[in-house]
Amino acid sequence: MPLGYILAIFAAAAVVAAAASEPPQADVLSFTLAYLFTVNAIGAVAFVPAAAAIIAAEILRMRSVFYFLAVGGGLGVVLNEVSIRGHFADATLDRADLVFPAAGFAAGFVYWLVVGRMSGRFNGARDLAPVGENQPDGKGPEHAGK
Repeated sequence: MPLGYILAIFAAAAVVAAAASEPPQADVLSFTLAYLFTVNAIGAVAFVPAAAAIIAAEILRMRSVFYFLAVGGGLGVVLNEVSIRGHFADATLDRADLVFPAAGFAAGFVYWLVVGRMSGRFNGARDLAPVGENQPDGKGPEHAGK
């Protein structure tokens, strides 16, 4: 789970840094500085809400990509409005209302790819057997009376 969170933060930071840096002709230094700052800011601010969403996904066994996309996008919107947007006011990020949800979607998708597809398997609980295979003789209810 920690690796998935770290990779998700890297993905979100790449989206924000690409939007905050100059056009592609610009030097690599401006992108790298924006990227490093963004990794630190997003990682620190998003940790508690992301941890709560990850714990909820593990407990509820949420494995849907849509859950992680919704959580990531929602965190992007909230973090844009609450705290991170203030740090980028000087960085001329005029599309912050679009960039931060997109960064959240990217983070949610990366987390789902790395860890989220297997949510809930940490506790060792087995999935329920399919209907009809739970009879001791191997015959399901459809064979009853035959």
